[in-house]
Amino acid sequence: MSRDDPQTYSESARGIKITAARVIKEMRNHGQRAEDIEEFFSKHGGNVPGKMYSASKVLKFLGYSAADNPLLSRESANKAMDAAMDNYTTPALRKARVKPIRRGGI
Repeated sequence: MSRDDPQTYSESARGIKITAARVIKEMRNHGQRAEDIEEFFSKHGGNVPGKMYSASKVLKFLGYSAADNPLLSRESANKAMDAAMDNYTTPALRKARVKPIRRGGI
C-alpha cells in the first residue's frame, strides 16, 4: 500500500486467500500467541493441509477491520472494534474480567 493508493489493509485483503503457513506467519508478526493462533483455526475450520483461508478474516481477527478504515469516525470504529472483540472473547475471558474500582471506595 503506497501513499498514492488509499486502500486500507481490509480493502487490499478482499478476495485474497492465504495458506495456513501464511496465517501463522501473519499472526506471529502481529504478536499473537500460539493459543490465539489455535483459536483462529478453531473458528475457521481447523489447520488443514492445503486449505486456504480468507486474508480478510485474518485481518478481522487481528482487529484491523474497523480501525484501519479512515472513513469511519472514531466512535464508529470503537463500536465496530468492540463488536468484533465480543465475537472473539471466550466465556473464560468474560468470566475473568474484573470490574474497575470506583473512586471513593468500593
